[in-house]
Amino acid sequence: MTRKHDEQPSASRPGEHGADCGCGCHDHDHAHGGSHAHGHSHEHGHDHGHDHGDGQKHYRPQSFEAVLEVVSENETAEAVHGWLFNGAEWYLHAWAEVEGHVFDLTESRQPIDRETYYRANHVRESAMRRYSRVEFFTNMAEQGHVGPFDTAFFYTTVSRTDPLKR
Repeated sequence: MTRKHDEQPSASRPGEHGADCGCGCHDHDHAHGGSHAHGHSHEHGHDHGHDHGDGQKHYRPQSFEAVLEVVSENETAEAVHGWLFNGAEWYLHAWAEVEGHVFDLTESRQPIDRETYYRANHVRESAMRRYSRVEFFTNMAEQGHVGPFDTAFFYTTVSRTDPLKR
């Protein structure tokens, strides 16, 4: 699947990363399945934190595509979809976990210690869904996309209030 720079992300939901977010990532073609599963070429020097100049991380739909790369390459990987908190809002995000490490390819190609990642992003077990490799691929095949799969739990991409207390 290839997305050209003049196309919008697959879903047009409030708070979604788009061509006007200011990150500059829409100045080139996006390819799925290449060496950078999150669809960005590092040679352009992009800020993958997408902090919009406010020092905070925000919703990045490519995080769901990035999980596919990790889960495809590691038989013990789990896919995780969760609500993260940036200090101002809750946002939907995806990452993979392998043996106590987080692989969030929208942040780094290197593993991040799970406790460090959870602390930095205010991750709560109650605010996530975990999928084994088989569950991830089964959901992907049945639903025709890489996530989020539980749309009742992940009813929006961004929330100013705690999404678990709605």
